[in-house]
Parts: sequence; structure tokens; C-alpha cells
Amino acid sequence: MVALAVLWVVGCDPSICDDRGPCGVACERGDAEACERLAEALELEVTGAADPEAAWSRIARLQAVACEGGRLGACAALAVRHREGQGVVADREQAVALFARACEGGLASACTAQVTLAGSAGKQPMARHTLASACEAGDAVGCRELAALEARGEGGPQDEAHAVWLYRKACELSDLPACVALAERYRKGQGVTVDPLQAKQLFERACVAGVAEGCAGLADALLSGEGFAADPDQASALYEKACDGGHGPSCVALAAQLDQLSSDPRDRRHVVALLTAACDAEVAEGCEDLARRVEAGDGAEARPERAAELRRRACQLGRSSACTALAEQLAAGRGVVARPEEAARLFDEACRADDAAACTARATMHDEAGEEARAAELRAKACDAGHGPACRALAAMQHEGRGVPKDVAAAVARLEASCEGGAPGACFDLGRWREEGRGVKQDWSGAADLYHRACTEEHMPACVRLADLHRHGRGVEKDVKLAGQLAQRACEADDMAGCAIYGWQLARGVGMAADRSKGTALLRKACAAKQDFACDKLAFLGG
Repeated sequence: MVALAVLWVVGCDPSICDDRGPCGVACERGDAEACERLAEALELEVTGAADPEAAWSRIARLQAVACEGGRLGACAALAVRHREGQGVVADREQAVALFARACEGGLASACTAQVTLAGSAGKQPMARHTLASACEAGDAVGCRELAALEARGEGGPQDEAHAVWLYRKACELSDLPACVALAERYRKGQGVTVDPLQAKQLFERACVAGVAEGCAGLADALLSGEGFAADPDQASALYEKACDGGHGPSCVALAAQLDQLSSDPRDRRHVVALLTAACDAEVAEGCEDLARRVEAGDGAEARPERAAELRRRACQLGRSSACTALAEQLAAGRGVVARPEEAARLFDEACRADDAAACTARATMHDEAGEEARAAELRAKACDAGHGPACRALAAMQHEGRGVPKDVAAAVARLEASCEGGAPGACFDLGRWREEGRGVKQDWSGAADLYHRACTEEHMPACVRLADLHRHGRGVEKDVKLAGQLAQRACEADDMAGCAIYGWQLARGVGMAADRSKGTALLRKACAAKQDFACDKLAFLGG
């Protein structure tokens, strides 16, 4: 009897179990455990099978027999078959039911799988109860999933402190993703006191074990130098390791580093390769940045149609700014067939998702269609969200009484608030109103202050207006040298009004050494760009 027992145990080892041995014979007689072991043995051979689908089909049948015979592991394995569509028709509901059956029988890992697969059910209180049971039974993934629910406040009250305890328990049970989540909490102080060194140790543990998210977290910490010396080079190496491990956000981070460090064409191509890897990993930010580069021909062949495809993909992945960029491209017909109706739909969807830039762009379309009242509504929404261009456009409508009741005081207040909020364009607009006395008292000195503020923020039209005030000594001390410097700065940034003033002063040697040839060339360039001042001065010089 002892010899037979030993034969049975050896025969059911999955690595040597087959149809002709004890497992196969016992399974034919209806032994559920034998069928489960035989299925496990066959799974080991699927990769090299002549007909993998037929092999999976047989495995599923064996697991069904074993499950009916009360083998909980077989029920869970059969659930995986239904989830993946291996050997059976993919059936999510059947998979959930099978995981639930195994869970009810006491298989903790099946409880976790049930809740995870159920998706929206993860927000229900019952999900917490199920995961708590799995965690108490020692299922590390169950502890981790329960921690995530408690951290987000789904299915019950939010409890960051208890979430930390659960992540720690899962980490101690060797669940490395839980170690990464725990490290993030030590890094950010979520439910626990900030402890950069503890975070670093946890990230390192996961990274050494090959968990890409651990390498990425460690790279983030080393790049910022939180609690210890920053090490950008080591951070780059870790981002590269994480990226190679399929962690898309690390590919994006590595691309950003390389983009800042080098303009070499080979490195630009490498940036594109990294962003392609990120996009392939369904990282919306990677797709969006890649689209911008592909359209501009930066590190890749310029392909506007491909750029539109990438923006569409990023939009579908939930990146509202990509939806807006796609809409802008379709509205302008930039390298693609113009599709104003689709552009309008995309702008509307992004605006409803509180993308202020989308609201502003859609308002422009309403303006062009003569729907000024609706344009004003959308600009008000975008301005309330802090979008400077919307505030400027709405202020102009209030100033003119277009689409809204005329209210100069409200328009001025709106621009003042936007200017104070850091929008140089608003400072410039308000400066023009004060310089020209448009609806407000003329105030050259006040205009100069506003232009100076905007010019400091690299708003070139403001630099040009400030230059003109200094040329004539209006509201400021007359200073032709400073005027020339401001105009040159604007011209070098391709502002043609700046080139007109700079060219005129350069040609005549006003405030700088004369260079008639160069000055005349600048005036011609500005005149070609429809700058009347340049055309007049060019005629005066006989050029």
C-alpha cells in the first residue's frame, strides 16, 4: 500500500503527469484532483503544442471537471481561461462567477481576483469585505487592493493611515508593487510621516527585484534630491532601466531629460524613440509629445497626418489637452483635411471636461459664426479657470459691448486681475487702453508701467510699445538708446514692429552706431510684413 501511495504522489507531479500515467487514469475515472493535476501538466506543454487552441480547450474541460469536483484552484484557473478566452469563449461574467465560487470556498487569491475583475464592483462596500477576508487569509494582493480602495475612499471612508498599514503588510508578504506604493506614501507623507530614506530603501528593494515602478520611483527621488543628494545621472540610468522594463512614464521622463541636455540630431531621434515606446505603453503624455515632434519634424520625418493620429490616441487615453490640440489641427486643416465639425465636437467635449484652452478655442469658432453671446459664455468659463487669453478676449467684448452689455469698468477690472495673475497679454492690452485713452483716462506713465511688466515676461509687442514711449519721452524719460535696445530685443524675437523701429534707428545711428545697410534691410523685411512705419521710413531713406 505504501508503494502504491508513493506512485500516486509521484504520478500526479505536474512535471511528469500525463494521460497514460496515474493522473490520466484517475482523471478518466472522475477523480477531480487528478484532472486538476493533469490540466496543470498540460499547461506546461502549451507553448510547444502543435495546436495551442486545442490544447487550451482540453485544459479548460479538465479544469471544469475538477471545479465541479470541488477543486477550488481549478475553479480559479478556469476563471482565468474565461477571462483570457483561452480554450473557451471569453466571458467576463463567467470568470467573475468562478472566482466567486473559489473565494466562497476559502481560496483567498480568488477573492482578490474576483473584486479586481468585477471592476466597478470595487467601489462597493462588499468589495472591501471580500478583500479584507483575503488579506486576513494571507493574500498579499488582497491587502494591496484593499489598501488602494481605502486610500481612494471607495466602498467606504477614506483612511490613508490604515491604507499604509495594509501596504506594509502586503510588502512584508513580499508583494513588491505594495512596497512601491508604500514608498510613495513615505515620499509624499500620505498617511505617514515623510521619510525619504525609508522611501528610497523600499524603491531600491523593488527595483533590484526587477519591478520597473520601483526603479521609476527611485529615479524620481534621486532627480529631486528629496532628503539626500540629487543624482541626475543615476536617475537617468534608473529611468532607462524602468523604460526598458515597459514603464511608459519613465520613457517620458528620460525623453524630457535628454531633450533638455542635447540638441544633437541623433539625440532628438532617441527622444522620439523613447516617446514612441511610451505611447506604445499607452501613456497619453508620450503620445501627445510625440505628435508635436512628428508634426514639426523634430527628430522624425514631418508627418502631420501621423501627428493627428497620435493626438487622437492620446485623446482617447483621456488627455484633454491632446483632444484640444487635435481639434486645433482639424479646425485649421494643418497638414490634414479640415474638419470643423469634428473640431467643434472635440472642443466641446474638452471644454465640458474643464479644459480652459478648449473653451477659448470653441469660443473663437462661435465668434466666427456670429454667435457672440455663446462665445462670451465660454470665455467667461475659461477666464474663471484662469486662462489668460480668454480673459483678454472677454474683456475686449465687455469694452466694446459685443455679445455682452458694454461695461468698461468690468473690462478694466478683468484685465487688471488677469495681469496681476501673471498674464502678460492682459497687462499689454490694458497698457494699450491707457496709452490711447480707449474708454479710460489716457495715462502714458501707467501704460509704460504695464508695458514694462509685460516686456519683462517676454511679451514682445509690449517691449515694442515701451520702446516707442521711450523714443518720444511719453510717460517716461526720453531715452533713444534704451528704445533701440528694446526694439532690437523684439526684432530678434521676430516681432516685425520691433524690426521697424530698430531698423530705422540703426539706419540713422540714433542711440547706436549707424549701419545703414543692415538698418535698411530690416526696414524692407518689416515693410514686407505690412508694417506701415517701416514702409514710410524706407521711402524716406530712398530704399
